[in-house]
Amino acid sequence: MSGGRQTPAPMPPRLLAHLRRWRDRKLIPTCFVEFNGKPVASVKKGFKTAVGLPGKLTPHVLRHTAATG
Repeated sequence: MSGGRQTPAPMPPRLLAHLRRWRDRKLIPTCFVEFNGKPVASVKKGFKTAVGLPGKLTPHVLRHTAATG
């Protein structure tokens, strides 16, 4: 695995329409992903600091769990 950036995943058009509408109605103050009213700068860092997760768990594993569950 290389250390480069990952290719962005395509965003479904309906989700993009919702995000634009929420932005225009000022329902999203500064960004879409936030915690305690502040923007999340790094999902990786937040995931690492999460407590109570057993074993070697990564966001990628959870993605597969959600897709198959």
